[in-house]
Amino acid sequence: MVDVTSSQKMQLRQNGLAATRPRMALLKVLEAQAQPLHIDDFVELAGGDLALSTVYRAVGELLEVGLVSSLNSPEGRKMVELSTEHTSHHHHVLCKGCDSATDIQFTDDLEEQIEVEMKLIAETMGVEVHSHSLEILGICRDCASDSTTCFCRGDNCESHK
Repeated sequence: MVDVTSSQKMQLRQNGLAATRPRMALLKVLEAQAQPLHIDDFVELAGGDLALSTVYRAVGELLEVGLVSSLNSPEGRKMVELSTEHTSHHHHVLCKGCDSATDIQFTDDLEEQIEVEMKLIAETMGVEVHSHSLEILGICRDCASDSTTCFCRGDNCESHK
């Protein structure tokens, strides 16, 4: 688990940011949840101590200094998590039903295969590749067991009624 109180305070200060209560609260929420969160989730998870405008401002500052990274949910909402500089390299499964993201780890063998493919793509396309991110889009177990909504062909799908 990440030590929010030392290395991240130091990184904030090295990037000209003070370790303010809102910034530290966001980092602690991310550390406790250990998964990507929607921006508006921070207000609730911080016990109502943070205003939404403060969350947006602090997230923007944390993105700028690389302490957090962002991704878009299936519904296009911004999600935030601790950056991979502070966690292990991972990918995500995104649920189209509940708009959630879950961290997943690939085997070392699969990551090595992806690296080989990235090098091939870089050579073929003349692109300088810095990293990769993979999101798997689907329906989580909870949403799949909910028989009231179908995500495959719209609400009129006969196979899920």
